[in-house]
Amino acid sequence: MWVIAAILIGICLGVWAGMRYLPLILVTNAPVLTPGEGTYADALPVAISDTSLLAVIHYTVDGSTPTEASPVYTQPITGLPSGSTIRAIATAIGRAPSSEVSGVYTWAGAKLLAAKPPEVIAYEQGKSAFDNKDYTQARTHFTQACDGGELKACNYLGYLYAQGLGGSQDSETARKIYQYACEQENLASCASLGSMYQDDQKYAEARKYFNKACDGKLYDACKYLGDLYAQGLGGSPDKQKAREIYQEACVGKVAEACKLLPGVH
Repeated sequence: MWVIAAILIGICLGVWAGMRYLPLILVTNAPVLTPGEGTYADALPVAISDTSLLAVIHYTVDGSTPTEASPVYTQPITGLPSGSTIRAIATAIGRAPSSEVSGVYTWAGAKLLAAKPPEVIAYEQGKSAFDNKDYTQARTHFTQACDGGELKACNYLGYLYAQGLGGSQDSETARKIYQYACEQENLASCASLGSMYQDDQKYAEARKYFNKACDGKLYDACKYLGDLYAQGLGGSPDKQKAREIYQEACVGKVAEACKLLPGVH
């Protein structure tokens, strides 16, 4: 009996001794997503890093499980639609693959953008280009927005044509654009149209469009209308009418109209 026990003890000791010298299996560190998952105002690039020596990162953005056959990460991931999920693992020579990390990314701005009609988006893009003096792009976006019925865009588009910004100068096209928007009750376009007629010394037409804008409480237009009445341009001079119009513009905080009031008798 003691012989059998000795044999079993010898076997166990041998196995234990062999295990002491088995190579230690290392695991690749899990990758890190930067920034971490969450909701952000605007779309951001997402970087993936790993601290294991010579680690290779594999990732997916379609919701599938990443494997060593998945795309290899080389640079920050951009252009992700809102709600995308990034999943990643890391591998390294002599190490077991890492555990998986994942993150869901939501762009709040993308949600807001998606909720806006296309013509509103085009107007905002046009306004941004206009503010940055990229008038060629502004024309393109404002044209799209104006054609879609965004009347604020029409007023800007008319100005670009009238001034020859972002393309050739075309007063007739500008006039048509202003006319269309004014007929749709865009008061700024009515005032712009009045200014065009005033520059062309067509004062009766200028009165007509300044009057429409002024009736809609666009007080700058009231000041210009008052000038026409005071100077007798486009019709008989009417100081009393001019004073009434200047008074209205002054109430609307148009400083120039307030200054003119004492001189109108």
